[in-house]
Amino acid sequence: VAGRTRAAGEMGRFLGKQLDCLARERYARSERVPVDLRTVVKDAVRLTRPAWTGRGPGHGGTGITVKTYLRALSPVRGHPREIRDLFVIMILNAVGALPEGGRLYITTEENAGFAHVYLQDSGKGIPDGARDRMFDPFFSVAGRKAADLDLSLADAIVARHGGDIEVAGDQAQGATFLVRLPLDRPAAAPVNNRSGKKLRDSHILLVTDEEPAGDLLGRLLADKGARVSRVWNLTGGLKQLTRNAIDLVIADVRALGPAPGKGISRIRHAAGSPPVAVINAARGQEVLKRLMEQGADLVASKPLDMDRVCSRVTRLLARGREPG
Repeated sequence: VAGRTRAAGEMGRFLGKQLDCLARERYARSERVPVDLRTVVKDAVRLTRPAWTGRGPGHGGTGITVKTYLRALSPVRGHPREIRDLFVIMILNAVGALPEGGRLYITTEENAGFAHVYLQDSGKGIPDGARDRMFDPFFSVAGRKAADLDLSLADAIVARHGGDIEVAGDQAQGATFLVRLPLDRPAAAPVNNRSGKKLRDSHILLVTDEEPAGDLLGRLLADKGARVSRVWNLTGGLKQLTRNAIDLVIADVRALGPAPGKGISRIRHAAGSPPVAVINAARGQEVLKRLMEQGADLVASKPLDMDRVCSRVTRLLARGREPG
């Protein structure tokens, strides 16, 4: 009983502090430390126990089962309390989908330089049309409201750590949330990007599914002496970044996914933290400004002036990128 009382008190303090999180954009370097996700997830399960014990048919205490399968992971770098709070929110969201009882499974793995945490519940699924709005402020799906805090808070925490959240499932089969957080990297890694490279000595990763423009740009860069690797999507790009020393990533904005800023952040948190050039279909200063604010080091608009793109890429490689 005393343990549950302490956990309930911690839950109250958690709910009282979290709205401040939405207004925060980044952490001071001193606040980011190596974090053991297995320990953090276990702590979140303990903290939320009062919310899911005693739930289910008749509130007899056996309605909801939470099981964890936590593989050994490399640490991530971030703010330990906020990462814990992230998983508190995700667990409460799943519990809210289980008013008649059910199961929640939490598993972990490493993939392409990221820690993956899966939360799979057997409760109310995601209605058609709601998936794209799950993380909008003040939006909630019936039966999935985490103690009056919407999932935009969880999304804000993940974004500040250079990760993202995906959701899958339908109304009949429950939901699976995938939280991705970049693994901790040595602090010295970004320094490589400040030394400068020549185009003919560089390894460039091209991320685009556009055949004519992608092929032409790749051939032009290769003709100037660059080593060019090409993939068709962000997932393939992240795998390349874990396997090869990449000096520059050139990505079509569509290949970065529905939230380009998150895609850029995932690239910049990958091994070597390479600079990122984005190819964008729209023109205009507002579009340029928005992509630069989201972390792009260079933005080129379509239709591409290939010679100008090569010139700008050469200058970007020469100056490198200041570590963020």
